[in-house]
Amino acid sequence: MTTYSYFIDYFIQLTFLSVGFWLLDLPHQTVKLISESYHNFQQRNKLKKKPFVDTYAYDLGYHSSYSLTTFAIMLLFSTIVPYLAMIGGIFFTFKYCVDKYNLSFVYNSEFRGLGKIYERVVPKAVFTIFLFQIINVGFFTTKTPSEHKKTYFLSGVTFIALELFYVAWNYRKV
Repeated sequence: MTTYSYFIDYFIQLTFLSVGFWLLDLPHQTVKLISESYHNFQQRNKLKKKPFVDTYAYDLGYHSSYSLTTFAIMLLFSTIVPYLAMIGGIFFTFKYCVDKYNLSFVYNSEFRGLGKIYERVVPKAVFTIFLFQIINVGFFTTKTPSEHKKTYFLSGVTFIALELFYVAWNYRKV
């Protein structure tokens, strides 16, 4: 198995297995079954039995970090395997649809983001993109002919610095 096929297999498994896993709501159903069994076991000898209340909540922190990690892996390894970006795009399309469905219809809606998610996720995504660009500048600088290395490196670092300044300037205004 080559390195290329490993990353392609990894993202195909992410796309269909993990997203399908959450679409079927298997973790929630498993926790609900165990909790309901435990609740019924506790209530078996009581005269006035309390009804079971499902308190399982959508773990937004887990899914955000999972998506950001997957995004970073996809960006970093798309330089080695260029069509990994296309498979990553398919993964994020499926993930978006499944998460939107779960948040809208499956889980209780008592938890609202109120814009806090956007404030925390966007800086991490921007950091991932900058890390990707820095690694790409280093990678492609080592692969360029020796007479162009300095020019390529300086132009890449200058572009990243200008981009960082632009993001910092606009982020401060928001």
